Amino acid sequence: MTVRVAELDAQAGQPHAAPALAARVLAGAFGAFSAFLEQKVGSRAVSGEILQDAFVHGTHKHGAEHANESAVQWFYRMLRNAVIDLPRYASSSDQKLTAFRVELEQKLEPEVALEEAIRQCITALTSTLPLEQAAALRAIDLGGVAVGAFADQAGLSASVAQLDLSNGRAALRRQVVTACGLCTIHGSWNCTCGSGFRGYGHT
Repeated sequence: MTVRVAELDAQAGQPHAAPALAARVLAGAFGAFSAFLEQKVGSRAVSGEILQDAFVHGTHKHGAEHANESAVQWFYRMLRNAVIDLPRYASSSDQKLTAFRVELEQKLEPEVALEEAIRQCITALTSTLPLEQAAALRAIDLGGVAVGAFADQAGLSASVAQLDLSNGRAALRRQVVTACGLCTIHGSWNCTCGSGFRGYGHT
């Protein structure tokens, strides 16, 4: 499933008007990221389980000490914690998974390819957010623009720009959790196929 962000921009901010579109975006974004992650860990099942452990079970641990981290930093922190903290894989003989775990243990920031995969996933997910939140996330968290500079460019006060950014980050976290609950085979919530989150594509 290919996520075409440019095609979706005109409909961003209207998730209630197009729930099927939102489902396709979420499923496509996480399907693509899971496909990338599978190459790192050597297993589609493991990649799916890592993502669910990271974002469905781990998001509630988002404390005040992380309030100012960017969307990319948050995504990587959750992923890193999930990989490091999964005891059932601690003694895995899979060399790719072991190597990935060691890599994340040693790095507080993602390597280039992983960061790019995270950015692509987040970029796709912003298409499901209100326009002002999506714009703030793309410019500040993904584009590296300072809050004040973004506010000037957008004709906003710094406080409004900061509020849009904070609300966007919170909404993005909710969308990531939602994506992990989607059936990526059928692109729907509460799917009755019994597959749940399968990583990506068809089995």
